[in-house]
Order: sequence, then structure tokens, then C-alpha cells
Amino acid sequence: MDNPFRPVYKELSEEQKLAVDTIKEKAMELYEALHTLCPDKCDQRMMALAKTNLEQAAMWAVKGLTA
Repeated sequence: MDNPFRPVYKELSEEQKLAVDTIKEKAMELYEALHTLCPDKCDQRMMALAKTNLEQAAMWAVKGLTA
């Protein structure tokens, strides 16, 4: 069975590094947009869920690119 916890560091290619940086930049843009567009009027629980799931989506995208 493969170890899902990556016991050894994997060197990334320049293409992978660029893709990871792009995903993180785009995720941050959306995160900031959520904060700007929905200040105090929005349902705070739903906004927290949106932000949490955005963080999770970025994490899985990076993991998928670097697997």
C-alpha cells in the first residue's frame, strides 16, 4: 500500500512550482473577493464554510499537481 503521507520530500519541476504558485495566487484572489464582497451583511457561517472549502480545494489541487 502506498504511503499517503509522503515520507520523502519530492523535488518539484519548474512547471509544477509555477502551477502551485498560480493555484495559490488565484485562491487568494477569490478569498480576498469573498471578504470584500460580503463584509457584515452576509451569513458569517456560510462565508466561513466558503473560505474553508476554498482552502481545502487549493490544498487538494496542489496535492494533485505534486503527487
